[in-house]
Amino acid sequence: MTEYPLVQPEPLRQFCIEALKKAGIPDEDACIVAGIQLEADLRGVHSHGSIAIIGYAGRIKAGGNKANPNIHIISEAPAYALVDGDDGLGQIVAYRAMEICIRKAKATGLACVGVNNSSHFGAAASYAMMALKENLIGVATTNAAAIIPPTGGKTGIFGTNPISVAVPTGHSFPVVLDMATSTVATQKIVQAYREGQKIPAGWGMDKEGNTTTDPLTALTSGIQPPLGGYKGYGLAMIVEILAGVMTSARFGRATEGKNWALGNHLNVGHFFIALNPAMFLPLDEFKSRVEQLITDVKSVQLIEGTQKVYVPGEIEWEKRNKYLKEGIPYPPAALAQLEKFGQEIGVGVKLR
Repeated sequence: MTEYPLVQPEPLRQFCIEALKKAGIPDEDACIVAGIQLEADLRGVHSHGSIAIIGYAGRIKAGGNKANPNIHIISEAPAYALVDGDDGLGQIVAYRAMEICIRKAKATGLACVGVNNSSHFGAAASYAMMALKENLIGVATTNAAAIIPPTGGKTGIFGTNPISVAVPTGHSFPVVLDMATSTVATQKIVQAYREGQKIPAGWGMDKEGNTTTDPLTALTSGIQPPLGGYKGYGLAMIVEILAGVMTSARFGRATEGKNWALGNHLNVGHFFIALNPAMFLPLDEFKSRVEQLITDVKSVQLIEGTQKVYVPGEIEWEKRNKYLKEGIPYPPAALAQLEKFGQEIGVGVKLR
């Protein structure tokens, strides 16, 4: 097995900030994007981590994204808003939109915010988890490049269309679901290709819809299998309706990969929800009941060969705590690519 070199979190964050500022992104926004990408690395989700800033910087340089967008509210009421991202980086647009959603939910108990004219926003969990600090349940979704075919078809219609839900708990880690509605996020296949690894059977398909373990074949076929067959296809369609159709963003065939060139305006759509559980019962009681559910889950009899049952988000929570202390095991090919990028644009921060 390839040994992953350790990268310390703070130098990685500073590297990203400096690189993003060189792309013309204002200081505050650069810190937000760097923090979101670093958080993905800390949670072990390197496919959506710091390596992605290379592509984001490329999109700004090519004119597909604005370094300093005019993110603004198109329409709103006490419990909802529709936000125009003005072709900003998805992280900045989504972060601002979720701030609005949280603010409204604190006032009304429940709020939702739709977004259009945005772009790829990284890991959906980043925005769902923003609600946790306010003891709210957070939900984040987005549409993406058309790659999931409907059941029985071999033409991509829906993106990997992730769904993330974050739930505050009592004394333990938060419950955080973060899942693509494809079998796996496309960036995980990209990561495997970058690292020269095969992908597990079921992750990708060739152009005829047959399973493949070759990441390049999977990436060039234009299609990926939905999670759990027709169930994942159904979930992907619901996300497409909420994040794409309802927000006036691009949707369906209009999001095909050919439209994702660096200089193109993407008009990706997002959809966020923030919910105050205290509307239904006292917050302490809610948290206590969630903790009881976690206890019930962890007390089940184990299948032979299983050491532990994990709650959604627990593995990432454990990794984060470990990596903050010991450093982040970083995929070597991705690290080399990031370092080369830093040298090319003159980033002074050393990662190792």
